[in-house]
Amino acid sequence: MSTTYIPNTPTTTVHHLNRPRIPGKHHQMLGRGLAKRLPDLKPRARARLAAYWLIGLLHLTPTVAMACRVFGVSTPLVNEELAFLKTTTAPTPVLDWMWSEASADERQRFVRDHLAQLWTMIDHATAA
Repeated sequence: MSTTYIPNTPTTTVHHLNRPRIPGKHHQMLGRGLAKRLPDLKPRARARLAAYWLIGLLHLTPTVAMACRVFGVSTPLVNEELAFLKTTTAPTPVLDWMWSEASADERQRFVRDHLAQLWTMIDHATAA
């Protein structure tokens, strides 16, 4: 069966009733809320959420338990690393402002004075 396409006229042949949807807004969900909702959701709804997450339309704020399962580590180890990062990491806007306000000499002096600490932080961050 062939159909002839005539511009600006409706076609009578329907090929697919489930037309592709244009992605809507991004969904945001807390990990705790997702954990509470999952048992009540049907498999199709869970698969839809998983697909949204995979294509970047679902932003999940993870819990410690979720992070432990994903990365295969214990809760105390994650909590220890969280405590370390919270005490050694300044908020990005503060760092950006401080670095942008520093003169070239101040930047060079900072790197020279703290080079050993910088390498220690890099080693710690990249340790497997």
